[in-house]
Amino acid sequence: MKCGISDITNIKQKNFTEYLKLYSKIIPSIIKKFNGSAWECFFFFDMNAGPGGYIKNGIDIDINYRGSPIIFLDEIKNYNYQTRYIFIEKDKNIYNNLIKYIYNNYSKNYFDIACIGESNELKFNNKNTNHKGIIANIDNRNAIKELIKNQPNIKNKKCFGFIYTDPNGIFDTEMLKDISNIPCFQFMDILINCNGTAIKRCTGAFGTENLNIKLRTINKKHWKIRIPFGKWQWSLLWGTNWKNFPAIKGMGFYDINSIEGQQIFQKLNTMERG
Repeated sequence: MKCGISDITNIKQKNFTEYLKLYSKIIPSIIKKFNGSAWECFFFFDMNAGPGGYIKNGIDIDINYRGSPIIFLDEIKNYNYQTRYIFIEKDKNIYNNLIKYIYNNYSKNYFDIACIGESNELKFNNKNTNHKGIIANIDNRNAIKELIKNQPNIKNKKCFGFIYTDPNGIFDTEMLKDISNIPCFQFMDILINCNGTAIKRCTGAFGTENLNIKLRTINKKHWKIRIPFGKWQWSLLWGTNWKNFPAIKGMGFYDINSIEGQQIFQKLNTMERG
């Protein structure tokens, strides 16, 4: 196994790409529907950005192992509407690798990226570009609070888009709970790469929250669940407040309350790895 990737990396990134492409098609009509009460841009928060992919020689990323930030930047080149995105990475060395790759490969005239460290203000630049981003070396529990503190006008309208978390291990329930309870971000969906086996092992060994309790903690009314894969039972969990959003069965998603969804959910929540 190459450093930073595993046998399921390509599957995870393929799933992320499919979801991103789906969401990018519907976001303009969603914003139009709210007629001035929403920001006219697509928000994306990558809470565990990583280095951008597998680093081959200190600079280049293997095109076969692109991480979520690079997939996102490659995709939004095709968008004719505005985006606001944050790539959050706590590890300083990984953060530096991500910055190095992006600044060497993406036009500064096209992507306005405010590159910050822990001590700098977390806010979007004011340059006249469609795509404004932040690369933040900060604990993801603090990042969105810092954004609101330094850019308070963001609270004035609804933000549409999604929050993505793909941690090494178990996703941070408290972080997602806090963001989902901020009024301007309540309309952003949440996409979680969930390690089902890791959650069940910790629940059995240490009495930590099981998946059912974790999802109840996050302020989302509806959850979609994807068929798990791999020995660690990786599954995509999709939290939304849209009642009539389709389950997207073609992508392997099912409403968590459907018969199929409950079968998948019970396997992740209560059954042993299999």
